[in-house]
Amino acid sequence: MVKFPIDKMQYHEAVVALTARLAEIGPVKLSFRNDVEGLEAAHKELKKGKTGEHFRRALVTLPPNRMFWLCAEMEGRVIGTVAARCDDSSWSLQEFVKNYWERTFDAVG
Repeated sequence: MVKFPIDKMQYHEAVVALTARLAEIGPVKLSFRNDVEGLEAAHKELKKGKTGEHFRRALVTLPPNRMFWLCAEMEGRVIGTVAARCDDSSWSLQEFVKNYWERTFDAVG
């Protein structure tokens, strides 16, 4: 599994803020998942269409240690999701985005 440096205090503050906001909304169940199939099913339930291309199984293969997502449910129904990929690369984010866009879209001109 990829190891990312985590500032534990920032992590704690983020969890506290998220938990407080969820308490304001109502009885929301929040779960941590790492299955792409579950994310696709949640999007289907939300009637949001397909997942973004970075998570779509038809386009990429993501093992469980390379992605995670959070699912918010209320009264047994999915009300929201958020997902993140953990790509291990020697490229900077700027270099990755430049190469990604050049490969994905034809340059006009």
